[in-house]
Amino acid sequence: LKEVHKDDYLGTNIPQNYSSEIQLIDPVRHVDRELKIWMNNPLRYAGETYYQSGYNELGGRKMTTLAVVTNMGWMIPYVACMLAATGMLAHFGLVLVRFARRRSDESGRQAQAASASVGTVPEERASLRECWRSPAMWGPALVVMLFAGWIFNRARPAPLPVVAMQIGRFGELPVAYQARVKPYDTLARNSLRILSGRQTYRDRNGKRQPAIRWLLDLLADTPASREHQVFRIDNLEVLEALGLPRHPGFRYSLSELFSTPEKEEQFRHQVQLASQAPQAERSLVQQRFLDLDRNISLSTMLRVAHATPPLRANSQEGMQQELRRMMKIIDQLNRSAPRAVPPQVGGGPWKTLFEAELDDLIRRAQKQPVNEATTLLRDILDAYAAGDTKQFNVSLAAYSDLIEVSAEADRRYDEELAATPELGRASLRKEAEKLNLKRVHFEAYFNRFNPFLLAMVLYLVAFVLAASSWLGWNVALGRAANWLLWLTFMVHTFALVSRIYISGRPPVTNLYSSAVFIGWASVGFALLYERISRFGVGNLLAAAIGFPTLLVAYQLAGDGDTFRVLQAVLDTQFWLATHVVCITLGYSTTLLAGAIGIVYLVAVQTLDRFDPGERRQLVTMTYGTLCFAIFFSFVGTVLGGLWADDSWGRFWGWDPKENGALMIVLWDALVLHALWGRLVGPRGLAMLAVGGNIVTTWSWFGVNELGVGLHSYGFSEGTTFWLILFVASQLAVIALGWPFMPFAGPTPRDGSLLPDGKAGRQP
Repeated sequence: LKEVHKDDYLGTNIPQNYSSEIQLIDPVRHVDRELKIWMNNPLRYAGETYYQSGYNELGGRKMTTLAVVTNMGWMIPYVACMLAATGMLAHFGLVLVRFARRRSDESGRQAQAASASVGTVPEERASLRECWRSPAMWGPALVVMLFAGWIFNRARPAPLPVVAMQIGRFGELPVAYQARVKPYDTLARNSLRILSGRQTYRDRNGKRQPAIRWLLDLLADTPASREHQVFRIDNLEVLEALGLPRHPGFRYSLSELFSTPEKEEQFRHQVQLASQAPQAERSLVQQRFLDLDRNISLSTMLRVAHATPPLRANSQEGMQQELRRMMKIIDQLNRSAPRAVPPQVGGGPWKTLFEAELDDLIRRAQKQPVNEATTLLRDILDAYAAGDTKQFNVSLAAYSDLIEVSAEADRRYDEELAATPELGRASLRKEAEKLNLKRVHFEAYFNRFNPFLLAMVLYLVAFVLAASSWLGWNVALGRAANWLLWLTFMVHTFALVSRIYISGRPPVTNLYSSAVFIGWASVGFALLYERISRFGVGNLLAAAIGFPTLLVAYQLAGDGDTFRVLQAVLDTQFWLATHVVCITLGYSTTLLAGAIGIVYLVAVQTLDRFDPGERRQLVTMTYGTLCFAIFFSFVGTVLGGLWADDSWGRFWGWDPKENGALMIVLWDALVLHALWGRLVGPRGLAMLAVGGNIVTTWSWFGVNELGVGLHSYGFSEGTTFWLILFVASQLAVIALGWPFMPFAGPTPRDGSLLPDGKAGRQP
């Protein structure tokens, strides 16, 4: 062992990677060379595999942990995956080709019949002009143009004020926090949402204000910062214990919480009692006291990280004591505080403003040059606290110019390092430490545009239009819903691609991004189905899936930054782009098949809607979606096994998350084989497809609630109740298929029931 490395994420103690540089010596095979082993990149040699699994420091000595596995057949799963995936792709591809050929023939016959009835080409063109004059065409076009204008207005960059404080421009400044460089606007929105559950607040006059104004008040430590009602307290027993009235919205300010010394003492006493109780035995009230204390600590940490070091010593001995006290504060801040001051070109980490100002004081005493960024950032906060608009804007412009020059010089410095290998690995910095101003500014713009919120609103409007089309004026309303859904899908796609650009990662990295991606994929498939079927179900499915998945994502974003850092074993672009994306597509298609099953059980079995042809199309859509589902789920699950083999040295370990993925594959296979074996018909297929929603949701969220296994990092508090409620709703929908016919009851055969011409038997 020559050297051991532990790379942490920017500004945190969270490990991003472990690596070991070793010298491989084998006199028998005449081998003597240097090698490197790191996470997800094992060493395979002489039938043995060496995996990087850990790192330790004892007595100042760095040590590594390597797992050694002997597996002569490690290539078998790779070959098996390729064979199975190719076979499934060929089988379902042939089915899809036959289905497309029949649809093409049917469309050709319909076109011939239509042309025979219309007559000459000029008459067809005249008919087209008349069609656009109809309200059924210009009405939907007007609806889409109206919402497109709304989106364009939101998408335009906000004009910078000339005479007012340019607080929006301050929100574009970079700050290093939670392992990445982000704009202050993101820090403000995420922090305020943790405290109050919203990204805006109301001032004393009841006017809604942006999060960046609250953050500026807090960082500048203005008197108004204690008056902002941003702490959400909705537990009545906590309010009663603190002697607080019930406000509309249940949001309170620091001045209300600690209006008297008795209230503050009571709060500290309750927090102390709650912290002493074992976690498993804490009551809801005790947990809410701890949550409030955590939120107040977050607010205090943000303020202190941007405060000026209070040095008040009059003697050399007193100064040394003050410096030791300041260093303790800095050590505490460096564990979790945002670092606002970037390093000078080519040197050092990001620092909190508190630490940077202390360094500048020491540098001035030693007559050394100081970091100009520290001085300008302090001038910005001081000007804001004093209400000096002119000085605020001047200092802000100077600081922005300095950051741009520094970022460009930093980029050139990194290029020089990369072109000079003799400088060594230690001179090269991780990508997360580099200041990419274009990405930071785009994230601030993304926050203001908020495309996911726009997409949620548009999906809801489209659902109303699609549902109304079943009640009357179905052509115009259905067309308006479809066109609006395509517009919304474009917004959703822009938001998804924007997240990829901001994070530099594939689309799915955590639960939040999985909800966004699942909704996007399901909406895309549903719109394609509507393009094929053209009887309104695709519109209804797209809107009914798009809105709730984005709502789930919105709720998952309640605990802060949605661009979470990844554990060391997950920090791999290849497996995130293959296994994770593939398995998430399996979630999407299985849930979409379940949604079609719900439509069948509610509309056909309960309300007796749709003609025989439309009912057959529903069955065909369910079958085709399940084919996609089992393909993506199976390939994604096997790819996960291959990733585990690369990371942990075993292909399968019966981990809860692995078992959940396998359950989806087995369930999809069960449904398809029941259909192929003619054990079920349309109603049974719909009931089993809805059951897939339960299995998929358990794999997606349920196994995380167990809190055990190698995949337990996805735990989300408060999910259990909603998971149980969702399962109960799906069981209730499944029950709709029971009263109409016993399982053994046959139905007349219909050769066009499935895309490949197979018939089924109605359960």
